[in-house]
Amino acid sequence: MAKIPPGVGPRYAQVVLLFGATGDLARRKLLPGLYHLVTAGFIPGCRIVGVSLTTSMSRPAAASRAARWASSSTAS
Repeated sequence: MAKIPPGVGPRYAQVVLLFGATGDLARRKLLPGLYHLVTAGFIPGCRIVGVSLTTSMSRPAAASRAARWASSSTAS
């Protein structure tokens, strides 16, 4: 995937608040899409904060799950 040229995208670091972070939509579409935007350089310095009512887990477990979902899926 080609990198985004400098000057394109947000000027300042962004924070994305993701409600329902453990749900199906986040797993299939949102996390992979955000992953591709970050790796392409379109949203540099992006922080993703995930919130869910149904699942309680430690921070490392949540980060591991999100990384696995983002890198194994394709945002299509």
